[in-house]
Amino acid sequence: MKSQRIAQFISQILNAPIVCAYALMIYWVFIPSTLNIMSVTGAILFLFVFPWAPVLLFYLKSRVGPSTLSGKKRIPFVFIGFISYIIGAIYFSYVFSDNNSYKFFVALHITYIIFSALLILGNIVSKPSVHMGGFFAPIVLLSLFLGWHFLLLTILSIPIAWSRKELGVHTKNQLITGTFIGIISAIASYFLVFL
Repeated sequence: MKSQRIAQFISQILNAPIVCAYALMIYWVFIPSTLNIMSVTGAILFLFVFPWAPVLLFYLKSRVGPSTLSGKKRIPFVFIGFISYIIGAIYFSYVFSDNNSYKFFVALHITYIIFSALLILGNIVSKPSVHMGGFFAPIVLLSLFLGWHFLLLTILSIPIAWSRKELGVHTKNQLITGTFIGIISAIASYFLVFL
């Protein structure tokens, strides 16, 4: 029972939106000129409020998170995020078109667009781990923008994987699939932004 509580705690503090917030905070520490009302508002709306409000509402209504649902039943939640990330990419591309420092924000949204599209496909046949993909996507992207030393943060994927397995939410293959989806999404978006 104690291991279940620890696993639940790890899953909560290292879930996809929280890790995204950590990545944004790190970026703002290293590139403080991008910390302003427009970037914070855009990030809050398009990375957190719009994509995650339906998840929170579902949890409050049913007392169960969408991560416990079968793959196909998770698709509507992922699709809502997909739309929000597209709008966010447009927002950051338009509002900050003349400043290269904001390319990280555009790339972050494109990462989640690709990630969501791959999750939708993955959820048709399986149930890829959003926790693992949602961890690797922003960390790999951060490493591409700020330096490879940030890949040291990937050590935190070990307790995430353990927690998801301990809670019985994912199999080993689903964890690996989520990891690859996150990594591929970050690398693809980085190259798309810099083509």
